Amino acid sequence: MYEYPSDGRRSGYGYAILSPVPDSGPFDECWIDVWPTIKEAPILLQTTLIPGGDKAEKAVLSQLNTSLGRAFDGNGKFLNRVTQFAPLAAVIIAFGIGFVSIRVRRIQLASAIHAGVSKLDLTILVTVETSSWVIPAGIFSAITATLFAASSTLGTSEATFVLALRVFGPALVAAVAGALVALGLTQEKHLFRYFKNR
Repeated sequence: MYEYPSDGRRSGYGYAILSPVPDSGPFDECWIDVWPTIKEAPILLQTTLIPGGDKAEKAVLSQLNTSLGRAFDGNGKFLNRVTQFAPLAAVIIAFGIGFVSIRVRRIQLASAIHAGVSKLDLTILVTVETSSWVIPAGIFSAITATLFAASSTLGTSEATFVLALRVFGPALVAAVAGALVALGLTQEKHLFRYFKNR
């Protein structure tokens, strides 16, 4: 006996025996397994029918389970998924990491400005320094996303990679932006206060 819950499925198949036969002749039934559901399924099933004249039995189209799976709102389920806020969370966290990575060096940066280093030079320096850990993080994220997408058995590897890219791509940019914002808030005139509050 197969595990066959009584949840609205067509009865009798918990005890069915399957026997492979050649596909050379007609069959009493034609089944399809479609996920996600498509509206064209009934039309496609009718292409399997053989005309039998006026006295032939009428074809009946039905789901195996008439109580579950009648409709599938894939767009709604996607928009309400658990990870829907992952890109925003990744951006906020990455921005915070980039901001803190420069903010903790505010005395050093304010001292450099006081010593005559231009804001443009510091901006280039901070961008290069931040990129030195953002780029490896991006490469690692891309490799991980590629491996995860390639392991998908549902034929959705491209979509999986794009969804991952939508998370880590903006996060990498946010990390650099956070570092530059922290640099922008670092002022030479606050150097004494930075020393006092360290």
